[in-house]
Amino acid sequence: MTFDTAIASLKQGEFVMIYDSDGRESEVDLMVAAEFCTPEHVARMRQHAGGLLCLAISNDLAKKLDLEYMHNILANSEDLDSDSKNMVMGTAPYGDHPTFSISVNHKRTYTGITDTDRALTIKEMANLCNSDNPKKQFTSSFKTPGHVPLLLASDGLLSSRKGHTEMSIYLTKLAKLQPVSAICEMMDAETYAALSVEKAKKYAKENAIPFIDGKKLYELMNVKYECKVPGVFDMPLIIDTLLQKKEIDAVVTLGAIIRGQTKHDEIIADVVATRISKLSIKYQKPVSLGISGPGMSERQAFARIRPVSERAVEAILKVSEELKRIK
Repeated sequence: MTFDTAIASLKQGEFVMIYDSDGRESEVDLMVAAEFCTPEHVARMRQHAGGLLCLAISNDLAKKLDLEYMHNILANSEDLDSDSKNMVMGTAPYGDHPTFSISVNHKRTYTGITDTDRALTIKEMANLCNSDNPKKQFTSSFKTPGHVPLLLASDGLLSSRKGHTEMSIYLTKLAKLQPVSAICEMMDAETYAALSVEKAKKYAKENAIPFIDGKKLYELMNVKYECKVPGVFDMPLIIDTLLQKKEIDAVVTLGAIIRGQTKHDEIIADVVATRISKLSIKYQKPVSLGISGPGMSERQAFARIRPVSERAVEAILKVSEELKRIK
């Protein structure tokens, strides 16, 4: 499944699974956009994921609510002695600082732990994004301590910290949703450890849930330019200009060459492919040809958009890695 599928799922209030990366936590989280959270979502995360259900919020919202990381709150507390402050974990074993802040319940909850109560707390936190005075609404509508731990995304998101908190908020922003997400680690009841990537991918496939690999998400984040041209014949000039830039490491082309009444589509395809290949060699930077055709109808080209674009992106990543290895 592609990023487009994941974004579409989030917009429809459905789950997405996100994997941070090998060598970090190496964990998979089940995620849903907070504004769509229902008791059914909470129940499924509790039953099928089994980790700690948390609520990630953007750094901008955290600032508006005057929230701080829990390790900073404890380290600066005058109620803790120096020995107790030695317990404060400023850096986790995997190298990043924890993103935990306070935990909350919405004021209309009872115990706060039921699926209904937690869904209410989560959804109402997302609604703060629509408030003219989010801080006032937050302090008047929520209580702490509660049963929904808040996670504060780093300023700069994935450019600052590559955790599930930042990944989930980055995805909500790509989907143009409120930057608040409910996430829960997926556990394995057989091994008593985090669910392996293999088992997580199997679960994702069986349940038609998009699986996002953090590595590919980081690559997407590093996209510098998105250029649109009238036709594929115009691509070489744009590619030439891009490859001259030092910050550009590679270029992915996406397009289609539609069959007409003559054989011009074949001529254009040959000329464009030749020019693009020469540019790749000239600048010693990979360029993938995600172009369908020639000899295709509009319908055929449209049907090939997803598989061709996926292969183009996968190809550019593999070639880039191989170039780094042999240089």
